[in-house]
Amino acid sequence: MNEDSLGLWESLHAGGRMPDDTWPPEDMIRQISRLGFARSIRSSVKCLDVGCGSGPMTYYLAKSGYDVSALDQSESAVRSCSRRLRNEGLAAAVERGDVRNLPYAPETFDFCLECQLLVCLPWSGARETIREINRVTRKGGFFLSRTPSEACWGFGLGTSAGRHEWRDASEGPFAGMGLARFVSRDEITELYSPFSVISVEHTQTTIDNGAHAIALWIVICKKEEAL
Repeated sequence: MNEDSLGLWESLHAGGRMPDDTWPPEDMIRQISRLGFARSIRSSVKCLDVGCGSGPMTYYLAKSGYDVSALDQSESAVRSCSRRLRNEGLAAAVERGDVRNLPYAPETFDFCLECQLLVCLPWSGARETIREINRVTRKGGFFLSRTPSEACWGFGLGTSAGRHEWRDASEGPFAGMGLARFVSRDEITELYSPFSVISVEHTQTTIDNGAHAIALWIVICKKEEAL
């Protein structure tokens, strides 16, 4: 993120646009459960929530017993996430940092996830972030991503800003959030390299009595073992 977008997200979190009582999306919970980590060993499974925001996914992971780290570029988001964990009697290592330059050693995590962080980044920034996530994921580990498809309300709204990117939409789920970038099915393999994409799911719901669709990709990637 550049300084302008970072300032925007700081103001959104500080102003309560991203409340700290938000619940994790069911589609992400379902995919995490499919990774196959047994309940008895979750405390030894290290995971990273990249762009944690107010912490719905961090909360879920900590509640489920994983060894959790979380990072966001907004100081207000970090405070909100930490407050939620503290209020629930849960623990995670939450810190402020740059998603394009993660402050972790190579191959630290068994799995990483992002839940609608990449939508806020231009194509080049998303690619940088994914490469960093790949770096900190162990060989054989996983990366889960939730990001809007071209079928999502907001596609084409606002001012064109690049590759399936629009800025300053006046309506829709990304109104007031600066940049929104959408992904076509054909772009997924390119976007998520150097990971191997092992599964792509598409989830859709409607709002306003069916007037608008909220359509998202759930992309499950794996960092291949060394030959």
